[in-house]
Amino acid sequence: MTLEETGAYIAYRLEKTGGSPALFPMDVIEKIFVAAAGIPRIINLLCDTSLVYGYADQTKDISLDLLAQVIEDKGGMGIFTKQKLNNSRHFFWGTAQSSPWLRYLDKIRDKCLWDMGNLVF
Repeated sequence: MTLEETGAYIAYRLEKTGGSPALFPMDVIEKIFVAAAGIPRIINLLCDTSLVYGYADQTKDISLDLLAQVIEDKGGMGIFTKQKLNNSRHFFWGTAQSSPWLRYLDKIRDKCLWDMGNLVF
């Protein structure tokens, strides 16, 4: 999907379930598009998990920070290639030197992640 199709897809699915498309601001949709590479299954996963996190946090819309947490939490579950995971992390937070958590992840990545055909499991 293109960015425009991703936005329309998210809005359509929200409207069909009685939700408001305003839950996902355009900047968040752009990040979902980049992280999901336009793949509907991953778009669904990121949106669904974002809604669950938003509900738990009692927010009225999905923020970039919340989406970043979703991507970080879902990144090791086989939905991203290793390169896509690295690109998404750096897209949100910059280099590993800017975050103690990313430094920790970089330190243990080779020990904890299995590279099976470039998929991170």
